Amino acid sequence: MNLNEQAARPPLTHLIPPRWWTASLESSWNAVKKEALTGWEARTSVQHEEARHAAEQALAFGFGGHHVYPSMRSWSAELAALLENDWNETHESSQPWDQARDEVRHGWDFAALVLRRAPAICL
Repeated sequence: MNLNEQAARPPLTHLIPPRWWTASLESSWNAVKKEALTGWEARTSVQHEEARHAAEQALAFGFGGHHVYPSMRSWSAELAALLENDWNETHESSQPWDQARDEVRHGWDFAALVLRRAPAICL
């Protein structure tokens, strides 16, 4: 990626974004992030900021993954392996895949729900 491409990238939820993260995905995620995090808060008893940030990264990643692998409309071992590879390229040092996988899947499932409910959000 050249310097112009880096400058054109959005302010990311991710510490280091996956190679497929775009400004459009960032915009879509920002439109639904609060709802996704509210769902996370309902599923967990852990409410400290570090856990919330880790959950946000994983949820955003799953949400984005749903958009970049459009031929895979349901969670599968094949999809999980693709997303694990993508995750490990950018997030492994901050949060191992085994710790993030469940929230990534929630993000994936959440994207499917949003797509059914409001397709214009998921451009």
